[in-house]
Amino acid sequence: DVVRAAREAVLNEPAERYFEFLIRLAQLNAEKGVGVMYLSKRDLTRMPEGFHQALNRALPEGAQIDISSVARPIEGGFILKYGDIEQNCSLEAIFDENRERILDAAREVLFD
Repeated sequence: DVVRAAREAVLNEPAERYFEFLIRLAQLNAEKGVGVMYLSKRDLTRMPEGFHQALNRALPEGAQIDISSVARPIEGGFILKYGDIEQNCSLEAIFDENRERILDAAREVLFD
């Protein structure tokens, strides 16, 4: 429940804060060359104007990301594709991968 609630909290952030989070996440996962970012249908419809430009300005030198107009069946976050390689940066994957760290932090706050 804790992990699901944390994921929901991120999904329900105001669009500006949520897309700033996506930029930070892309900075951590971007590679040199041109990648393609696939968002959820919901995120494609609420993407702020200028997001694509802000995203590419924030990336490391030599990295560029295009945003696909084709939605992927994810709740939030993104799929980043370079050629035939896909990086799953969906919120579900991120929270599943970090589940124990999130639970440890919750336990510390609640019980220590």
